[in-house]
Amino acid sequence: FQRLQATAALTRDARTDPLTALSNRRTFAHALSRLRTGDAVVIVDLDHFKSVNDRFGHDAGDDVLRALAGCLRKVAREVDCVSRYGGEEFALVLPEAGGTGALRLLNRVRSAWEALDPITTFSAGIAVHEPGEPASSTLRHADAALYQAKEAGRDRDMLAPAREVILS
Repeated sequence: FQRLQATAALTRDARTDPLTALSNRRTFAHALSRLRTGDAVVIVDLDHFKSVNDRFGHDAGDDVLRALAGCLRKVAREVDCVSRYGGEEFALVLPEAGGTGALRLLNRVRSAWEALDPITTFSAGIAVHEPGEPASSTLRHADAALYQAKEAGRDRDMLAPAREVILS
């Protein structure tokens, strides 16, 4: 029984980010590899996070990361993969959510976030997986949408335009 518990703990640790208790990048990559048409990929990035660490210290930065992780976890469905992607970035796979479902989820995250009176904001990029599109391409489109949100003034969500995928 103890060996089973130890194995379960090791498995959980291998799939979980230790700071936020969200899924880690490895778990996200697995979810990304299983994308289906209509699934949404979302990348969330804290705005001006370096200044949070510089001004308030790394412990405060860790608190901010945990707080946003809590907001993401609170609004996500059980089928969603919510992960810490790296640094101050989070990545989500939202099965069958499409762009509309992803935007609704982000609206709920923003409401939960603003209720905490946070010291920073966040931006998000969304891409909907198209038929025949490689998962890596969907991720790149979500990342490009995130950069568009940043360039448009931050503290906003951007949905990547629909793409026509050429099947070869």
